[in-house]
Amino acid sequence: MKSDENDLKNLQQMIGFFIRQCSLNVKKYLAGHSVTTLVHPPYSSDLEPADFYLFPWLKMKLKGHRFVDSDEVIENATKQLKDLSKNGFQECFEQ
Repeated sequence: MKSDENDLKNLQQMIGFFIRQCSLNVKKYLAGHSVTTLVHPPYSSDLEPADFYLFPWLKMKLKGHRFVDSDEVIENATKQLKDLSKNGFQECFEQ
């Protein structure tokens, strides 16, 4: 039994190393090709119901559009959010 636990720990460590190495390689590749990246907050399992409604809704509204820069994305996303009615936003809490 002790051997199985050690094997599992070793496997978990190897997987963790592999994931970190892949992540580092991707970051280096993107930086080398002048790709702008965004810093994301750590994963949170306690998202609000609005997050599950609002983000997919906004993604659907912006899908298929090509934006020149981040300012244009912000401008379009802000416009879409302002166009969202209070009743439309309320739907996410009623589901």
